[in-house]
Amino acid sequence: MKVIAWNCNMAFRKKIRVILDINPDIIVISECEKIFKIKDEDIKNYPNRYWFGTNKSKGIGVLAKKGFTLQISEEYSDKFKYIVPIKVRGKYNFILFAVWAMNDKVNARNRYISQVGAALKYYENLLLKDCIITGDLIVT
Repeated sequence: MKVIAWNCNMAFRKKIRVILDINPDIIVISECEKIFKIKDEDIKNYPNRYWFGTNKSKGIGVLAKKGFTLQISEEYSDKFKYIVPIKVRGKYNFILFAVWAMNDKVNARNRYISQVGAALKYYENLLLKDCIITGDLIVT
């Protein structure tokens, strides 16, 4: 199984071939535009999709191939808008944490590392299960 995470720095639709040529099962794209901006032809093999964001040009996208289902965990809190626990079911069953650590411009104490640390503490029960934490993050 291949899981690829990439901060594409926006305009993923113009860069998507880089990822598709690797043929991953699951893709986590930080700074990804809304999924509807990507050509259906390019993502036809990835029917299971989520996108999180407030800016249609910049959010976090998660795409999974046929054979994998994605479901947002009931424990998801929008307090950690871009640290999303997703139940993955298929050949392998696990929790995928799709992460895009952000610069919190309002609360300096909730930037990057602090934000990820707080989210991992909040989701500590999910971390007891099989999981993958991936995306654009910094942890020390």
